Amino acid sequence: MKLFAFAGQGFRQILILACSAFLYASCASYHERYGVDVSKPTADTVASVRPKHTFFLVGDAGNSDQEQAKFGLDLLKQRLEQTHTTATLLFLGDNIYPAGMPPENKRERALANEKLDNQISLAKSFKGKTVFIPGNHDWYYGLAGLKREADYVTEKLGKKSFLPKKGCAIDDIEIGDDVALILIDSQWFITDWDLHPNINDDCLIKSREDFLTELESLINKNQTKITIIALHHPLVSNGIHGAGNHVSH
Repeated sequence: MKLFAFAGQGFRQILILACSAFLYASCASYHERYGVDVSKPTADTVASVRPKHTFFLVGDAGNSDQEQAKFGLDLLKQRLEQTHTTATLLFLGDNIYPAGMPPENKRERALANEKLDNQISLAKSFKGKTVFIPGNHDWYYGLAGLKREADYVTEKLGKKSFLPKKGCAIDDIEIGDDVALILIDSQWFITDWDLHPNINDDCLIKSREDFLTELESLINKNQTKITIIALHHPLVSNGIHGAGNHVSH
């Protein structure tokens, strides 16, 4: 499914292409979604738009060893190979099913590596930037598992390819003069911190209040830009995946 969204109104037209071949039916959307104040673009409008930046958004790709997922990845790879450098490939979490990155001595580790490698391979023929963010499944081995996954991706793709770094709450990237990207680990925000006593040891942000202050600061800093905020859980959902009503699944 292709989702063409336009940030703003008239809006210095930034094109977002979302590839959702990996989404479960319970959290997938099969139609284009537009803000209440945005007119639905026609085919002619879309064709005439020259985007400042293109985002490829991939969610729930953690079963990328399965044939249906591989088919979707192959289709996306073909599209990426035709894309210029002003583009970002963004994996939106749940990158390894069912439980994130196991330790090296676990028999599940080889399959976890394969699942990540299938996603990472897309970056090899892609001229733009690739970034992974975590979802709840990436946290199921705790902070140690999350760091193992981050280290694995970073070793393959380089710095700033798995964000926020160090299992922290929030990070940001300047995409260009007119576009900014804020990346949030939504599982950090909603998880039970008593289960992860060392969760904020390496982070400047130590509380949810500090997080909200930092988010406000980043939004203010980029107020003259088109600002994309990326996180795993939807803020509003009719199902169980909304951040506001999510406990665990």
